[in-house]
Amino acid sequence: MKAKIDVRALNAWFRTTHALRDVSLTVPENSVLAIIGPSGCGKSTFVRCINRMHELVPGARQSGQVLVDGQDLHARRVDPVNLRRRVGMVFQRPNPFPTMSIFDNVVAGLRLNGVRGDYAEVAENSLRQAALWDEVKDRLQQSALSLSDSSSDSASPGRSPSSPKSCSWTSRRAPSIPSPPRRSRS
Repeated sequence: MKAKIDVRALNAWFRTTHALRDVSLTVPENSVLAIIGPSGCGKSTFVRCINRMHELVPGARQSGQVLVDGQDLHARRVDPVNLRRRVGMVFQRPNPFPTMSIFDNVVAGLRLNGVRGDYAEVAENSLRQAALWDEVKDRLQQSALSLSDSSSDSASPGRSPSSPKSCSWTSRRAPSIPSPPRRSRS
């Protein structure tokens, strides 16, 4: 089976803190991968390494190799902005663009990728799919920061159905799972 993502001996640091150690894995094309673990174990750092957002953190560095569709993401010819158009990240908390309206946040992915069309129709359809249309239809030009966390979660770039990506990642803490009840020995 063809690999969509191939990670080889990936290490990541925040200054002197070694956050990821020799991570290697292959994600086959047309598959789903869940990265689950406790808070602080490196899930978000791993995902940020995949779309080259880790390198934007002051004092952060990484080593190893990350390939998407066989292309080394750290090759000189790879433009990180174009890469992020193909490999998205959905953050644990919603991150709407603070200087943009609700409407502009919903259609940001289309505009940034040069996709033309009826943005009003796309925005309405996307907000209806996210069950937000009735809540925001009269406030589309207001700042997306005016939305509640659960509402901005669906209207943020990357979460909107109008954001085209060939790979998308989500970074969330694993839900706590209660331990099974202990059986008494009689």
